[in-house]
Formats: sequence, C-alpha cells, structure tokens
Amino acid sequence: MWLRIRVIAAFLICIAIPLTMGMGAVVLGTQYFLQDDANQRLQAATSSVLAAIEERAAQNLSHLKAWSNLPLMQDALIGDNGGDIARTLGDLKARYADFSSLAVTDSRGMVIASTEKSDRGASLATDEGFHTASSGSTFQSGFGFRRTDAPETIWFTVPLMASYDQQTVIGTLTGVLDFGALAKSVLSSSALATLGAKETHTLVLARRNDKHVVFASRTDARMLQALQTIDDRTSAAGVELTWSDKPFHVASAGLKPRSGALDLVLLARGIVPVSSTTAVADNLTNAFAAAAGAGLLIALFLAWTWSNPLVHVAGAMNRLGQGDVSWRIPPMLPHHAFADMARSLEVFRQTKIVRDRVVAREQALQVSKDDAATAALAKSEHLASLSRELRTQLNAIVGLSELINREALAAAGNLEHAGYAKDIARCGVQLLAVINDLFDLSEAEAGHLALNESQVDLTELVRESVDLMGDAARMAKVSLAAQGCDEPLAVRADGQKLKQVLFNLLSNAIKFTSEDGHVSVYVKISSDGRPTIIVQDNGIGMPTNLSPIALTPFSVGDDALNHGRHGAGLGLPLVRQLVDLHQGSVEIESEIGKGTTVTVALPASRLVVETDEAAQRLSA
Repeated sequence: MWLRIRVIAAFLICIAIPLTMGMGAVVLGTQYFLQDDANQRLQAATSSVLAAIEERAAQNLSHLKAWSNLPLMQDALIGDNGGDIARTLGDLKARYADFSSLAVTDSRGMVIASTEKSDRGASLATDEGFHTASSGSTFQSGFGFRRTDAPETIWFTVPLMASYDQQTVIGTLTGVLDFGALAKSVLSSSALATLGAKETHTLVLARRNDKHVVFASRTDARMLQALQTIDDRTSAAGVELTWSDKPFHVASAGLKPRSGALDLVLLARGIVPVSSTTAVADNLTNAFAAAAGAGLLIALFLAWTWSNPLVHVAGAMNRLGQGDVSWRIPPMLPHHAFADMARSLEVFRQTKIVRDRVVAREQALQVSKDDAATAALAKSEHLASLSRELRTQLNAIVGLSELINREALAAAGNLEHAGYAKDIARCGVQLLAVINDLFDLSEAEAGHLALNESQVDLTELVRESVDLMGDAARMAKVSLAAQGCDEPLAVRADGQKLKQVLFNLLSNAIKFTSEDGHVSVYVKISSDGRPTIIVQDNGIGMPTNLSPIALTPFSVGDDALNHGRHGAGLGLPLVRQLVDLHQGSVEIESEIGKGTTVTVALPASRLVVETDEAAQRLSA
C-alpha cells in the first residue's frame, strides 16, 4: 500500500507542480493584461465621453447662432407684441432638450421673449453676457448659478444683427444648457456605459482649476472625498482607489483649452469597480482550476492504473520473501513494461514451490528413515529379548531332558522326576504360546487373519478366561476376579480370538502386578451402546507417554525391564490387531505405581440384545 501511495504521490507531484506553475503564470499574466486593458479602455472611454460632451455643447452653440439669424428675430426691433418670438423659442426648447431655457432681449437689455415666464420683462442690461453680445461677440459663461433655485450650469449669449446692415446689434439671444441632462444623455450612449453594470460605472465632471464637481452620475460622498486625493499627473495612467471596502479603477481625462468661443474647462473622471474588469480573469481562473482539477483526477486515475502492476510485483516479491508462494501476479499483456519482471518472478515462484516440495519430501523421507531406524533398533532389542526367552525355555527343556536320560529308567516314577516333567511341559507351553503369538501377529499384520464369527456370550467368555488364568494368578499371589458377569451378554464375534485377547490382557496384568495385588475384569455396555471389557490392575503401571508405544510390536517398557518382568512384547500388539479385526478399539490408561486399565470396546452393531431388562441392567 505504501508503494502505491509513493508512486501516486510522485506521479501527482510531477504533474501538479508544472500544472500549478503554468496555471499561475497564465492567471497572473491574464490578470495583468486584463487590468492594463481595462485601464486603457476606461481611459479611452472617459476621454471620449468628455469629448462628446464638449462636442454636444458646441453643437448647441451652433444651433443658437443659427437661430439668431432667423428672420423672426428682427422683431426684436419692435418688441414681441404678437408673441411670435416666444412661441418660436418654446418650439425650439421642446425640440432641443439640452436647453433648459431660451431668452431674447432688445438692444437695451430688456427681455422681450423667454421660455421662462419669470424672465419676461426682466432687465439683463448689467449681465456680462449682454455686454459681450452687444459688442458683436459670442459669450460663454463659466459654470455657475443662473438662478438661485436652479442647478449649476453654463449658458451662451449671441448677438442679433439687424438685417439691413448686418452690423448693428438689435438684441441678444441667450440659451441656458441643462448640463446634467446633456451629460446623462451622452453617458448613456458612450463606451463608458458598457464597462460595467449601469449602477456600477460612474462619471464625475469637475472644473479643472478648483476640482469643483459640476456633475456626478452617482452621488457618494466617500467617493467624491477619495477622488480629491488623486494626482492629475498620475491619474491619466489609471489608479485604483478603495472606498466602502471595495476597490475601483479611476481614469481621468481633460481637453486642451480651445482658442475659439467654446471652452468648458472640465476634468472628467471615469470610475468602474475592479470586479467588473477582473470578472473575465476570475472566470478564466475558475476554468483553469476546473481543468487542473480534471487533470489531477485523470493523473490520479492513470497513476493508480499504471501502478497496479508494480504494486502486484512488489507484493508478490514481499510474499515470496516471507515464504508465501500462494500469491500470484495477475496476467499482463506481453508488451507491458513489467511483463518480463512478472514472468521472471513467476518462474522464481514456481522454482520455490518445487524446492519447498523437495525439502518437504526430504524431511518426510528423513522422518521415515528415523522411524525405520528406531523400529529396527526396537525390533533388534526385542528380538534379543525374545531370543533370551526362547533360549531360557529351550535350555530348561534340554537340561531337564538330559537329567532324565542320565537317571535309570527304574527311577522314572520318582516324584522329583515328575516335577521335572511338569517344568518341561510348562516351558514347552510357554514357548509354544510365544511362537503362536508371533505367528498370529505376523498373519494379522499381513492381513491374512479372518474372523470366524458366531453368537458369543461375552460374560461366559470372561468367566472361562478368568478360570483359565486362575492358576497363574495364584502362583503370582495376585487376586483375580470377574465382575458384571451374572447375566448373559450376546455379541456377534469370533469367540476364539476374543478369548486370546482376554488371555493376553490377563497375562500382562498378572505379570506386572506385585504380590497381594488385584486384577479385575468388568463387562458392561457403554453409554453409546458398545459392548465393553475392562481389565484393571493395581500393578507397577507405566508412564502415560508410553501407553501408545505399548501397542507396537516388540515394545517393552523400561519399568518392566527394571522390574525383571519383560516378555516378548507381542501381547498388546496382538490384542490391538485382533480387536481391529472386530472394528473395535483399545484404550490404555496407566500411571506409574498405580496400575493400568485396558478398555476393549466392540462396535454397538455387534451387540445381540435378548431382553430389554438385561440390556438396561448391563448399561446401568
């Protein structure tokens, strides 16, 4: 897992660092370019608005001059008794909305016609515009208050020349511009209006000499106060100001003074929020971020996919290093980068499997060799013991036979000689029993023994065996008793072989029980319905770990040898073979100094129950 994480991390770093640097360079470059472009466009838009305002004012002045040449204006010589001049002025004001009022005076300065009723009959003889126009020149006022109840504005006054000589001034025509309406009209159709939302772009017009604001498309005291801090020498290149916790771009523009009659002497400031100029950059940044995220996801997917073979190879190598050959690398395409490595690792894995099998086989063979050597040693030792047993019996037979041969035939009836004959018979019987056991065990191990089954009374069989071994028990001064043999217990078995089993068990029990010891035989039915024979003694016993060994041929316990009570080592192995023929089981429980208990259990299927009462009693 850590290998996959490191591979993916390295892959992502190799992609993420160049991608981040490239995206950062593009974003920063785009922001700088867009900011510079926005400043330039704001500067151009502000200049164009100011030029358009001045051009609009010049057009209105031209209109005023053209109206002064109307034939109707000659009525200024006789006054406007018929009201024709007043009606004409009203029509002109309605047609040209830039003018807030129009007025005509006679040569004395008296207003003879006006669009404002309050101006009619008033005297403009002291007005600077009247004096300038009376001298034959056109007058342009600065920004000021024409009336106390009107906004600050500008007005023009042109002379009315007599038609008879075109030199005599017979009156004046004055036009007051609605500068706010004019500026709004120009602003609404200008490039500045397209730089942001209607409520975000702002145009501020101020007098150039004292920075007095004569027009502002949006009134904001903090904005106007912040504009006072701008240096005109740097503002032409565009500056950034902050008010109301928002950044704004500000561009300033002013027109050169004209030599003609019209000179507004204005300074224009265009203002747009920085957000309106950076919106494109933000969108581009978001697009780059989305592309970068998609690129990283694709890189992560590719890294995960491409690292899978390497992770599988590394995992297989780690498992092989730990000895686990069950891990297999998934199949790879032949042209894959790790295909050769995977094939080599698979060959190594197969080699290790073969090697492990060889090692396991060698170990098994070594164990078998050791077991065979142990078995051979045990067999040699017990063959030596068997040879001693056979030699002892044969020596006794030979010696007694020679003694009898040396005696006179007349003395053959001597009681002592009769005892010799009994010893010869006993040794011959014991020798025959050993040889029979040896042959029976060989036949059983070779699988040549067969059962001659019939219905056998197990309790009767036990009583007969106990009676048969009674003399041997009395000679060994050991008590021998059968218990649970009052009622018959019929089983289907080979009676002769079961009697041989009992003879061998009782013989061992008597042999390994000290004087005044006890040997008991029990017959019962176990809780799972199996006919069971139990032979129990309180003899010398043997270690618990030697109980299974006692069932192997030619095995004699060390304690038996130490006590001088060894035999041929064939009794218990033959018992196991004969019980196995009946599909039964043999269990040995023994403890040194406390005795041995051997349990022979036949299958429940061999039980022949004659009465329910007998079965219940035996089970109890």
